[in-house]
Amino acid sequence: MKPSRNYYCDVAPVKVSKGNAVKAVCEYFEIKPEEIVTIGDGENDLSMFELTPNSVAMGNSLPEIKEKANYVTDSNDEDGVGKVLGFIIKVNEKEMPI
Repeated sequence: MKPSRNYYCDVAPVKVSKGNAVKAVCEYFEIKPEEIVTIGDGENDLSMFELTPNSVAMGNSLPEIKEKANYVTDSNDEDGVGKVLGFIIKVNEKEMPI
């Protein structure tokens, strides 16, 4: 059991985590953790932040979550995820086949 916010918590089996899910996706698609970006805003996101140098905390995250991420974007209300995705697309434009 892990608190996601001060008003609710996540209940899952011991070995179930977002970090383990990211590991499984990387193995399945044969990609390195350095090739992905993880975005989160809660304690339940920390396990995936530990796996990649491209971890992004939302601007509305608690301070301890922001400290664990490599980057911080704007809040949910300020289109933080969209800004991260826009940045990723811009950086990779030259490599995109479209």
